[in-house]
Amino acid sequence: MLFAVYGRDERYDKEDIYISYREKNTWSTPKILGEPISTKYNDTSPFVTPDGKYLFFVSDRLTSQTDTLENKNLYVIRTDQLNAFEN
Repeated sequence: MLFAVYGRDERYDKEDIYISYREKNTWSTPKILGEPISTKYNDTSPFVTPDGKYLFFVSDRLTSQTDTLENKNLYVIRTDQLNAFEN
């Protein structure tokens, strides 16, 4: 698995997280991870734990009344759940 962040206008118009898989000697075409991972806010800094079980990422999405676009929150998801969010 390889994760990358692109600021494309493909779907959410901000920085979004994409996933690609190693297939023999090449990498698959990157696919955007859909909501709730990639959103209309900036979703960046993907990091997978050394055991490959968890994906951490940072977002400036507004999740509480005290959040502002300057705030960044840390999110975590199990990597065995990622297939449900691939678009």
